[in-house]
Amino acid sequence: MQIPLMAVAVALFINILWGANPVAVKIGLVAFPPMWSAFFRFAIGSLCIAIWDRANGIRLWPHRTEWRGLSILAVWFMTQIGIMNFGIDLTSGASAAIMMATFPMIAGIFAHFMIAGDRLTFARTAGLLIAFLGVGLVLTGGQIPQELTRANVGDLVLLVSTILLGAG
Repeated sequence: MQIPLMAVAVALFINILWGANPVAVKIGLVAFPPMWSAFFRFAIGSLCIAIWDRANGIRLWPHRTEWRGLSILAVWFMTQIGIMNFGIDLTSGASAAIMMATFPMIAGIFAHFMIAGDRLTFARTAGLLIAFLGVGLVLTGGQIPQELTRANVGDLVLLVSTILLGAG
């Protein structure tokens, strides 16, 4: 099966944006504290969605029966983003990008428990273990930290954010 060049270009562009996200947040944290940074990102994103929604004539406002579930998702997502911003503020942009890239590994673990038929086989489990070991080696430089530095704490805070993202 051939993949269209446009699909490859779009996937590459999205991955570049995803990888640049922690670096962009890190730059923004120079001007704004973590929660204000999250607020501005949500506000700009909401405005973009509202403009797109209006331009395409799509109803954005949820039905009354949808509010409870959407409220739970909103709190979950705001918590995840807030924790992410605090973690990024404590560590380097490179470490933040690595920690956020662990999201698919976390999602794979949650899928085992939440999605029928999506089981962790021996091969998948081995692959996840190798991937997590690789992340650990990159973040620690192959050394066992003797004490927690600000960056180590930031990485751990980002791990919590990534777990919330993976579970979401």
